[in-house]
Amino acid sequence: EASEYAKQHGVLFMETSAKSGLFVKEMFLTMAKELSNRIPLKTTSSSSLLGHGQAWEGGGGVDSSGVKAGSCC
Repeated sequence: EASEYAKQHGVLFMETSAKSGLFVKEMFLTMAKELSNRIPLKTTSSSSLLGHGQAWEGGGGVDSSGVKAGSCC
């Protein structure tokens, strides 16, 4: 039932077990990879928290002096 719901709504579905730990690590790794594929990245001239030469276009962050930058809350 949950698998069919996920298919109908175009979302990822994985069966896991918190009790036994079955597929929990795999689920987090898969979700992290899926989310990273959905976040638009742009090339910058300096390194950032996302890696060398990449920055998240969502705004916010910290500038070189350690001050919060952008329009994030």
